[in-house]
Amino acid sequence: METQSRSKIKNILKFLAIVLSGIGLVALLVVGVFFVRNETIIKDDKSVVLADVSGTCGNNLTWTFTDEGVLTISGTGDMYNYKKNTGGQYAPWYDYTNSISRIIINYGVTSIGNYAFSSCRETSITIPGTVTRIGDGAFYCCFRLARVNIPSAVTYIGASAFEGCRGLISTNIPNGISIIKNKTFSNCVALSTITIPNSVTDIENEAFTECRELLSITIPNSVTSIGQYAFMGCVKLKVARIGSGLTEIKPYSFNGCVQLTSIEFPDNITKIGAFSFSSCYNLKTISIGKGVNEIGSLAFYDCTNVESITVDDENV
Repeated sequence: METQSRSKIKNILKFLAIVLSGIGLVALLVVGVFFVRNETIIKDDKSVVLADVSGTCGNNLTWTFTDEGVLTISGTGDMYNYKKNTGGQYAPWYDYTNSISRIIINYGVTSIGNYAFSSCRETSITIPGTVTRIGDGAFYCCFRLARVNIPSAVTYIGASAFEGCRGLISTNIPNGISIIKNKTFSNCVALSTITIPNSVTDIENEAFTECRELLSITIPNSVTSIGQYAFMGCVKLKVARIGSGLTEIKPYSFNGCVQLTSIEFPDNITKIGAFSFSSCYNLKTISIGKGVNEIGSLAFYDCTNVESITVDDENV
């Protein structure tokens, strides 16, 4: 009986040892998870990085982010495309967007992926001459981005590529660009000057909406289409020169350009869309060419200071 009792006690002790060992392991795992999560919280809330991080962002591309706030892309070839920060696959450096102060894209990289640097708060960006494509939303809402030099090799700039870059003062459109896509420079409220090259044939919807510091725009003869709302809300725009390639002014194209003082429609223009120049309060002179055969409803609504309207004799 005594031997059996001792055997039972030993078995109970073994069982307790196993249970206690499991509890200890769970406790260690819980502590480990806590510290990892705590590190992430620190990154998100205080925008600091405790160590250099890196990974891949293309078949032959790598990225490195240092604790000094520098994000560097290296290698050759195209960058992966990513999703906007409302869902989908984020860029791998997305957790550090509030800490990025500079982006360096090294020679050899051939494209900047869709939404690659969306919502980054960087102040400077270096784009090499090997880049030919800037994806949709690539720099979407990079509020503190002040200047961007786009290399001449770039032939595609995606929709919303610089939308919401509220601190953008100056940039350029290379001569290889044929289409200025939807919202490419929308809400670049500090952009005061931009040159549209002769390679451009289409300016899509809202391309320059709410560029509030833009003073003048010249639309070259190569442009055959301007989308709706293209320059709406450009409140300091005083001069808009329209080239001979355009045949229609789409609705709301220049709506709310309150500093615009005169507009001349060349003979190739056949249609002036609805509300296209409404609320242009300082518009004083309007010259309508012989080609215009349709003026949309309220095209010049609330243009309360018009002093002169000239209509070509063939249109009378």
